[in-house]
Amino acid sequence: MFWWIIIGLLLVIGFLGCFINKFPGPVAVLLAMILAIVGPKLQIGWGAVAVVAVLVVASFYITKKIPQLVKSFQEYSKKASLGTTIGSIVALIAMGAMMKSLGNSQVVFFIVGILMLIAIPFGFAYLFELSNKQEGFNPVKSATAATVVYAANTMVKLIIFVYAIYAIFQIG
Repeated sequence: MFWWIIIGLLLVIGFLGCFINKFPGPVAVLLAMILAIVGPKLQIGWGAVAVVAVLVVASFYITKKIPQLVKSFQEYSKKASLGTTIGSIVALIAMGAMMKSLGNSQVVFFIVGILMLIAIPFGFAYLFELSNKQEGFNPVKSATAATVVYAANTMVKLIIFVYAIYAIFQIG
């Protein structure tokens, strides 16, 4: 039971880390996989752990390169990046509240959830860019650039998380 609590906590941190850039999501998922082999001795192959380890290293590289690439097209401030982080936290909380109210309507939850995970971080990035006193269309372009970086980084981390869940729980 102790192992499952630790593995569960690491997976929660891993999931949150997909959306909140300040959380060490991919590393937590890798640790959860290793503990699942060592602790409850699940039949996860070390090959799957190696794949996740390679993906974690790749994610560090990719999540550093994506902002550089986007900034070559459109600059955005650290405030906009902070806005996407705060917006993603707000979106996750809103999705949790929405889950309770929707009940079994998974399709609606999925569609609205994806929209919330993009629109709310964009909204916060836009508001934070406005605080930089930019004029005209610049806050929209900067907020869009910050949101693209957020969405791309989230996708990279979600791929690792989903694969690890698949390997740990032998889904499929």
